[in-house]
Amino acid sequence: MANTIISGVTILSEHGVAICTFSGITASASFGTYQSLAQYPDKVVHVYGTFSGSTSVSIRGSNDPTQPGATGGNSFILISACGAALTFTTQGMKQVLPNTKWLAFRQTGAMTGAGVSVHVEIVAQSPQR
Repeated sequence: MANTIISGVTILSEHGVAICTFSGITASASFGTYQSLAQYPDKVVHVYGTFSGSTSVSIRGSNDPTQPGATGGNSFILISACGAALTFTTQGMKQVLPNTKWLAFRQTGAMTGAGVSVHVEIVAQSPQR
């Protein structure tokens, strides 16, 4: 199956909070479009929905000077505040430790079954609220 690129939508709300949502991830190999949230260093990622088979969602970061392509960008899996890789095989929420220039997700593994869909939401805040 071909890679599916799913764009994130950044919604700037009041009090220095940005919300970036990647919704309806259903393909067997999906990549999110890289979003720039470096101006919001405090980030939490929430992955939810219905997982199936061997699906896995990882949060990736890059410091490339320009917006990376979905499958490139010298990106790496980011880590949480406790040093664990930001990879999800079930629903969960973790703090993002590194403040990279670009953020996206990558989903791998089989996504099969009716109603199977995963969502990634990154809530970012500026300490200058």
